Amino acid sequence: MDKVAIKKADLNRYLCVRIFGGLGNQMFQYATAYAQAQRLNLDLALHVIGTKRLEHAHFGLDIFPLDAVLWEPEDGEQTPQASGLLGRLSKKGRKSRLGGNWPGPGFSHEGLTVSPDLRSVEAGTYLLGYFQSEDYFGDQANTIRKQFSLDHLLTECEETSLALVDRQNSVSVHIRRGDYLHDPKVLKIHGIMEDDYYEAGRHLMERIAPEAHFCIFSDDQEAADELTRDWPNKTLMPPASREQDLLLMSRCNHHIVANSSFSWWGAWLNNQSDKQVIAPRRWFTRDHMQETYIDDICPKGWILI
Repeated sequence: MDKVAIKKADLNRYLCVRIFGGLGNQMFQYATAYAQAQRLNLDLALHVIGTKRLEHAHFGLDIFPLDAVLWEPEDGEQTPQASGLLGRLSKKGRKSRLGGNWPGPGFSHEGLTVSPDLRSVEAGTYLLGYFQSEDYFGDQANTIRKQFSLDHLLTECEETSLALVDRQNSVSVHIRRGDYLHDPKVLKIHGIMEDDYYEAGRHLMERIAPEAHFCIFSDDQEAADELTRDWPNKTLMPPASREQDLLLMSRCNHHIVANSSFSWWGAWLNNQSDKQVIAPRRWFTRDHMQETYIDDICPKGWILI
């Protein structure tokens, strides 16, 4: 992607979005901003914020054939600053100027409730938020799926893995551990999905698709193998890059997702009309659930257990 310097005179051409977090979070931010830019007939600029604390949070959108440019503040200037979400956010859904050297207004949204105000943002606006809901871009789902196409990676995937996910009644099962388990701050918020969730999901999926074959994807192969040790018709998928895992998950017929935006996208990118998706009703730890609205996260039709 090309890098651009955006001055005040250029604002009527662009919408800009801050890109941060893991790949799944980055995809939500891009999809939301891209959809709004299309509605306004604007070009999209990405402002990438990395973090050294989370290994998986490096910029990952360059694996996709995206229609966007990269905005980088000029040397010696500060980027838009905030505290709270990534800095000080305005109240939910309220337009604000984020500060720093972005030459236009800002729109920041904290939390996971859908903000209808996003549809009213105008050219030259800087977007900041998680935007973790299909409601922000569902009207342009076909275009977003094309933007997130990974078909160019098919030749890099193992033939045996492709054969497994392309068989009838294949079911992707995502078991996420990694930072969810080993980073105390992340564990306190997200927690991990335990055996009872996956067992319930398996039994339900076996009723939906009696010939189901479970393709197990995980960042902790040993833990995933142990958790599914008694499962019939399962294959522990061999280690692969995160983009290959995402591609393979999206090619499965059905899905059992973790409380993870990564496996959310693995299921959403599957555009088969008869797919069945099982997702956790408890997306965060019990304490965090008491203060976080999550009903907008999963699309209508997904089965929550």
